[in-house]
Amino acid sequence: MKLLVATVISLSMLAMEGAVAQVGGTSESPAASTASIKDSQTIQITRSGTQQPSNGSTKHFTGSIRIEPLITAHDPSHITVARITFEPRAREAWHTHPLGQALIVTSGVGWIQQRGDPIQEIRQGDVVWIPAGVKHWHGTTPDIAMSYIAIQEQLNGEAVEWMEKVTDEQYPKSALLAQTESTSSSGATPTVTVPDSQTINITRSGSQEPRKGAAQYFTGSVMVDELFPAHDPSRTTAGKVTFEPGARTAWHTHPFGQILIVTDGTGWIQQWSGPIGEIRKGDVVWIPAGVKHWHGATPNTAMTHIAIQEKLNGKAVEWLEKVTGEQYRK
Repeated sequence: MKLLVATVISLSMLAMEGAVAQVGGTSESPAASTASIKDSQTIQITRSGTQQPSNGSTKHFTGSIRIEPLITAHDPSHITVARITFEPRAREAWHTHPLGQALIVTSGVGWIQQRGDPIQEIRQGDVVWIPAGVKHWHGTTPDIAMSYIAIQEQLNGEAVEWMEKVTDEQYPKSALLAQTESTSSSGATPTVTVPDSQTINITRSGSQEPRKGAAQYFTGSVMVDELFPAHDPSRTTAGKVTFEPGARTAWHTHPFGQILIVTDGTGWIQQWSGPIGEIRKGDVVWIPAGVKHWHGATPNTAMTHIAIQEKLNGKAVEWLEKVTGEQYRK
């Protein structure tokens, strides 16, 4: 989203000073750290609560909306990420995304509508994929607030094209009316649509079984829950990974870098030849392209994070050797 991207960039540069921890063996002043964020080859940790939210512009939003920047695009990555909170009755204007958008609903209940289709309800735990170029809006119901993590890629520096606002006539006055309108317009209750089409796809919370992390790439008990695959022309994928105490990845790299959003517990992350750094619930981690690293739980605490990365020639990770017990305990 253009506003989202602009907000993320401006707020991130203001908030990074004093908010970013480095995991790379060298220390810099906060000012130097801020200046080197984009091109640094050092893992960056943005601590929970250090980024100040801003109010959504009345030009593109109706009602009370707060935008918290999580990640700006770090070349060669094109991904931007923000947490957006809608108070009841708040919504975005109609808009499209050049490479599509993913929403991970973290609390509450909301609505989403593709132009010409019925309104659909989205709830905590749902993952929404909005294909490239699809005109749509999303926001809250009249009575319940909602928060989600919004993930999108920039194309030529732009992540959104804003259009006209959603009128009061287009926005239902009640959840019951929205359901009635959806049923009457479609002939049935809306169903989950097929991925990779030009239709918004909603993956309902709990509808996918997590799988065990492969022993070839992980040590200890690890569960991986795919959130969404790459949908052409987007190259972004995301998954939720849960590490039991003592569990960790092998050493690895990512061709376009990786973003971690810690959603529960406490863990560790280490860049090759650097010290181990602690990551906690609410922290956001940027791992630059090609940087050799590992991450996982501490010996006594489980940890869950959302992992977001982009594919290059169909591949999002290069796995290397395992982290030894000696390396893990340092």
